[in-house]
Amino acid sequence: MFRPDPIRGVERPERQMLPVRKVNREGLSEQIVEQLQDLIFEKRLRSGERLPSERELAQQFGVSRTVIREATKILAQRGMLTIEPGRGTFVSLPAEQDVALSITLFARARDISFADLVAVRRALEPDIAELAAERATEEHLRRLQASIDIMDRSLDDPEAYVVADQKFHGVLAEASDNDLFVAISGVIVNLEEDARQLMFAIPEAPERGQHYHRKILACVAAGDGKCARTMMLEHLLQVEQSIRGVAGLSRDKEM
Repeated sequence: MFRPDPIRGVERPERQMLPVRKVNREGLSEQIVEQLQDLIFEKRLRSGERLPSERELAQQFGVSRTVIREATKILAQRGMLTIEPGRGTFVSLPAEQDVALSITLFARARDISFADLVAVRRALEPDIAELAAERATEEHLRRLQASIDIMDRSLDDPEAYVVADQKFHGVLAEASDNDLFVAISGVIVNLEEDARQLMFAIPEAPERGQHYHRKILACVAAGDGKCARTMMLEHLLQVEQSIRGVAGLSRDKEM
């Protein structure tokens, strides 16, 4: 027998039984976290779906409601559940910005060097540009051009220029149609903000950056992946040389 879900209007069984195993007495909450996480990864619990109540989960796992509460809290912190007081607990998926923030915190806590960031950009962004040339839509092209236009108007406004520069590279990552590139690009944006600001201490450096932005966009718009890859690599070399020059950074000096 089914009844309407009073919260989201979805019909569900009177008691939803999940394919879970009873847990042993050591590390109870972590065992439950692993099982629920696996169900989400396997799409047996889908984004937006409401979990059974704490009482029902406690009965199915053979544990107390306190243990269930602890497990769902851990998954909520990981971005895999959303707890809505008075409504229930719903399956969610970690957002790109959550992933980016976690890796950003990891990098900052370990004093990642400028050389490390440069190495990551060289490894990833030429591939991103090449894929963008193959997969970009008209909307992506419009947003890339809009970012360039903002940078043109912001040559005397470092803050606005940097935001638009970050947006340009972020849209390229989106155009690659690869969620991992999008998440990693977000990390690079967060970590390189200060370095991008240094560009304005170098005469005409932002203008040179714009020269490459236009070339990259032209390659992407033409669907020429090889061209986009080459222009991105040249752009990264130009940025690296400019920033190292103004900051007096060696390849091993940390930001």
